[in-house]
Amino acid sequence: MITNNQKMDIKLLSSLIGKKINSFYHEKFVFRAVSYGAVYFDVDGQKYQITDFYESIMYFGAMEDISVLKIQEYNEPIKALIEDEIVTSKVEKKIKKITLVNGHQSIIEDSDPTDIDELYDTFGIIFTFEDGYQFAFEKDDFGEHIEIYRGYNLEEKFAYIKTNFEKVTGGGTTGKCILTFDDVETL
Repeated sequence: MITNNQKMDIKLLSSLIGKKINSFYHEKFVFRAVSYGAVYFDVDGQKYQITDFYESIMYFGAMEDISVLKIQEYNEPIKALIEDEIVTSKVEKKIKKITLVNGHQSIIEDSDPTDIDELYDTFGIIFTFEDGYQFAFEKDDFGEHIEIYRGYNLEEKFAYIKTNFEKVTGGGTTGKCILTFDDVETL
């Protein structure tokens, strides 16, 4: 069975390339750079929201509540979902490229290699600015948190997804995960 959990609005993301992110907004960090459920950013006066909320989907043969990463325009006051405080981070940088971190995960029955469950999912978004600096937003599969990374070469932050997925399978199954870093302009 194949399940596609990639629900990113490619047209919206593509329209942001070449524009300037003025600020991004997130809940106050407590233990690490994580915001519950949503982060927001402002591009040329329009606000956008990246969310990571549960949806019921077919997940390797069973209906499960799995987090889904999405982006949309946001026209309401920015609010914290858990913490009391929203933090504003000035960015003032032009977007050069937007990359989706996509995964193709497979669970194969060892006793019958033709019995394969597959999931296509989007694990993160990486914004690359003209100076090479990056912001990345990563979803949490079994929580509704968004991990926030800042720096360079942030693709490396996602390598553990493949390793962890392939480690947790067993008991008569083999897991495989192929991560791709897809430029939204080529999708």
